[in-house]
Amino acid sequence: FGLTWLIQVGARAAFRKEAMGFGDVKFMGAIGAFLGWEGALLTFFLGSVVGAVGGLVHRFATGDAYVPFGPFLAIGAVLTLFVRDPILVFLFQTWPEWQRSDPMAPILVGVIALIGLVSLVFLVRRGRRGSQ
Repeated sequence: FGLTWLIQVGARAAFRKEAMGFGDVKFMGAIGAFLGWEGALLTFFLGSVVGAVGGLVHRFATGDAYVPFGPFLAIGAVLTLFVRDPILVFLFQTWPEWQRSDPMAPILVGVIALIGLVSLVFLVRRGRRGSQ
């Protein structure tokens, strides 16, 4: 609850409009009560990853910048509930081992991060043009 509340308040102050509704905050409080604080953090992470992909698809398909976050939090909670252990093994064992063993890993991660940054700048600029 506290983490999402801080994000909601901080995003509202930074963007001067609502970036996350209070329903999302209450929903994360319920998820945290059910899955524990570790499950709530994993849910928030997974919801953000799935939401980023879903938001990009939605943005390119409809041109609409508004994407509700609640459904992606629900998907993250379901993933956490049913496949928590394999996800944690991937994030904290498989991924770091791959990064240590493959000399191309830092370059690949950097290229993916650069593509993500360029996409984000493109989408933000496109969104600003459409709202004026």
